[in-house]
Amino acid sequence: MQITIKNILTFMKDKQNFNISEEQEQEIKDHFYKTAQCLVYWSYYESNKVFSHLYQGTITKEFYDYVKTLDKKERFCFYAPVDNYDEVVYAIKDLKFIEDPELIFYYLNSPNKNDDDLKESIMGSDEE
Repeated sequence: MQITIKNILTFMKDKQNFNISEEQEQEIKDHFYKTAQCLVYWSYYESNKVFSHLYQGTITKEFYDYVKTLDKKERFCFYAPVDNYDEVVYAIKDLKFIEDPELIFYYLNSPNKNDDDLKESIMGSDEE
């Protein structure tokens, strides 16, 4: 089972017979979503003849607003070596963005979390 607030609340209500009002449920969500509400999850999946790799992470909503102003076809790169590739090139249009706090909470608490730095990738490219 995925560790999400919805799953935890469902377990508490259905399996443990806790009586949780809608107001209490909202208070619990607000408490745990505090961090997730100001973030946006992003991902990019690179698949070519040599390797497949999922780049992912979170950015602030403020930085996401900046990303939305960029040319969708502008090319950037991740400088993370994967199978002897020094860089992986992507365009903004190739990225997926999700603002769902439940998914962001799940990602932030995932044991397999691998937070690639999208901001560094974009801002580093702007400085060249």
